[in-house]
Parts: sequence; structure tokens; C-alpha cells
Amino acid sequence: YIYQKMMGSFSCLCCLLLFFLIVPSPSNSLSSPPPPPLCHPHESSALLQFRNSFSNLNYSYSFCGSAANPNSTISWDMDMSRDCCTWSGVTCDEAAGRVIRLDLECSGLQGILDSNNTLFSLGHLQSLDLSGNYFYGSEISSQFGRFPNMIHLDLSNSGFTGQVPLELSYLSNLVTLDLRSYYTSVVKLETSSWKRIVANLTNLQELFLSGVNMSSVLPNSFMNLSTSLTTLYLSEYFISENGLKGEFPENIFNLPNLQELDLSGNADLNGSFPQYNWSSPL
Repeated sequence: YIYQKMMGSFSCLCCLLLFFLIVPSPSNSLSSPPPPPLCHPHESSALLQFRNSFSNLNYSYSFCGSAANPNSTISWDMDMSRDCCTWSGVTCDEAAGRVIRLDLECSGLQGILDSNNTLFSLGHLQSLDLSGNYFYGSEISSQFGRFPNMIHLDLSNSGFTGQVPLELSYLSNLVTLDLRSYYTSVVKLETSSWKRIVANLTNLQELFLSGVNMSSVLPNSFMNLSTSLTTLYLSEYFISENGLKGEFPENIFNLPNLQELDLSGNADLNGSFPQYNWSSPL
């Protein structure tokens, strides 16, 4: 009898031991492996190739002042996970893991930005700020028109040259467009591109074209600007021949949401303020 009782106890101990070996502890069952990188591999690769396409990452543009942040993209190499969503200046859509925003203002980038750059493969971008870098000699590529979801585009004070491409008019969701240059008028906006921009960018709220050569644009074309427009900068600081010419339409003051209008420096522009009550909040 004693023998049978001992054997029964031994069997129970074996069962308990087997139970603890098979059934995981609560702490183990609750633990999970770290989440995979949010960033898509081809987008992190595209960003690194974009950064590496420039000859200098430490350019200091006097325009930037205290906002200068040279070498900021060098930190991209320090993240061995290659999760570009954690990189400086990069924002991703948390649901899809796509790069939707690049804020590289005054990041010290210097070199040519051509149409083959991998930047243009980031097709989900909604906001792009390249202001205060130095792409002198680069034209504003027609590839900038490949971002159908783009809402904010800032290429100001970055040394671009040549024509403003009409492909910018493809960015129908654009709310802010900034092409300003406070140092030299090297970007030119022709009438054909301007008409397409005015016709297609119906969601535009902020338009900054100070320093852009608009000498061929007729002032009366501004009557067709988006009624959503709140801010319009058209000043000319250096070369008066590049400014607007002719009679500026009074109807511009009828834009219902316009709050800021800068026409300074356009020596060949004439006109007068309307004598009636304006409907805009200027």
C-alpha cells in the first residue's frame, strides 16, 4: 500500500513538471518580437541615394542663419535598422509605412539635382521642403510633377535656374507653393506655365513667387487665381526688368480669403487701390 501511494505521488509530480515544461509562463506568452521597420526598404535606399548624390553635405547658406542644419542627413547612416521613418527630417504614414514628408530645410545639401534623382521615386510624398540648400545650376525638374498627393512644395532660395516647368500644374492638391529667391532672379515663369498653374491649382492657399522672373506674365491673369488664396508674394528685389509690367487688376482685391499681398519692387507695375469696400480680409 505504501509503495502504491509513493508511486501515485511520483506520478503527480511528473505530471506537474511536464505541465510547466509545456505550458509557457505568462511573461513568455505576453512577450513579442520587436516590430519590423516601418520604412519600405526601397524608400530608405532611395533616400540614401538621394543624399549621396550631392558633393557636399556641409554647405552653409547665409540665407538660413540660425536655421542652418548642415550635415543633418549624415545621421541617416547611423541608424543601422535602416528604418528611414526614424531619420531626421523624414516622416512616414504609420499605416502604410510610406515616406510622406521630407523636411530638409537648410540641410547643407550642395550639388546638382537632376531628373534621374531617386528623390522622384518617393511617389507618396505629400510635403517636400528643400529650401535653403544649394542646387545651383539645377533646373526645377519636370519630375516634381510626379507627386499626385503633394500638398506643400518649398524650393525657395536653393539656387535653381531655368524655367518653371508646366508639370507643376499637375499637383492639383497643392496648398502651398514656394519658389522665392531673395538673392538672384534666375528662375523664370513663362505665360504658358503660369496659365496652367492658375487653371489647375484650385486648392492653392499660399503662393510665393518673389524674385521669380515674371516679366512675360500679364497682370490681368491674376484675376483667375484660386479663391482659396490667402497669401500672394510677387515682389521683385533686384532686377526691375524681371518684374510685372502693366496694369494690375483691381479684381485681385475681391479674392474672398486673401490676407497678404506683396507687390513691392515691381517698378513697371501700375494701378490703384479700389475706392469701394473690399470683400477680402486684406
